[in-house]
Amino acid sequence: MSYEIPQSLQYKEKIVFNLTIEQLLYATVFGLTAFLIYAKLSFSIYTRISLALIPVALGLMFMYLDLRRRILDLWTWFKFRKVFKFDPKMKRYLKLNAIEKGCYTIQTGQGEKRVAVLLVEPLNFKIKPKDERNTIIYSFQKFLNALDFPVQLLMYTDDLNLNRYMT
Repeated sequence: MSYEIPQSLQYKEKIVFNLTIEQLLYATVFGLTAFLIYAKLSFSIYTRISLALIPVALGLMFMYLDLRRRILDLWTWFKFRKVFKFDPKMKRYLKLNAIEKGCYTIQTGQGEKRVAVLLVEPLNFKIKPKDERNTIIYSFQKFLNALDFPVQLLMYTDDLNLNRYMT
C-alpha cells in the first residue's frame, strides 16, 4: 500500500546557502530587479533604496513564506467562492464521479477511489477526569491501529460567543 508523503516532510535538494533551486531562482530574479531599480533610476538615494526594497521584500516572501502557493490558493478561492457542492465546476475540480450513500467516488491517477466524510461531535477534553482522558486516548489509538487504509483527519476549532447565553 502506498502512502503520500506530506509536503513538509518531502526531501528538497539544497543547492547554495542552504537554499533550494526554487528559492535560489527567486533570490536571483528579485535581487537583480532590486539592483537594476537601485542602479538605473536617477532619484535621490532614499527613494532608490525605498523602491529597491519592494522587490527584495517580495523575493523574501516568495522564498520563505511560500507566497506562490498562497497566491494560487487565493486564486482558487476567488474562482470557487460562489460554487456549491453539486455544481458542475466543483465536480470537475474535485474530480467527482458520483456521490452515493454518503461516499464520494473520485477519479485518481490509479483509477477510482471512494472517499467517506464523517462529522464527529466534539467533546471538551480538558474538563474530563484524567482516567477518562487516558481511556479516550487509548480508544482512539486502538481505532487508528485498526485502520488498514489511509485516513486524513481534519480538526478545527470555532470561537463560541457565549454573551447571548450569559444575559
